[in-house]
Amino acid sequence: MVTAVILTHPPSQAEKNKVLSPHVQVQISGQESGANFFAMAVLLDPRSSAVAGGLLTEPTTGGVSQNDGSTMIFTFSNSSIIAAGTYKMRLDIYSVNDTDGAKLETQLEAGQISVTN
Repeated sequence: MVTAVILTHPPSQAEKNKVLSPHVQVQISGQESGANFFAMAVLLDPRSSAVAGGLLTEPTTGGVSQNDGSTMIFTFSNSSIIAAGTYKMRLDIYSVNDTDGAKLETQLEAGQISVTN
């Protein structure tokens, strides 16, 4: 079973169309050998509904293995939010193997982000 933790949360305040700093990072451990992993970031409104097109970022990011390969870190380095408002980010971690295709392993929600003009 995969265990995930947010290493670096998005800032609590940000300006629209500016790259979020610090960059959001997620770490996973406990992954099965032979599986590949990727992560996606989703912007949520205050009712936890996805905001289509509200987050500019890489569609997915691949993980970078750490140490002996038992942990993997995903970094969202070029993320920005295009409209002022209050949001959260949801981070979805997927595994991919040869037989099952992509499988959602876990979802994490980062803290609130207040975006200003």
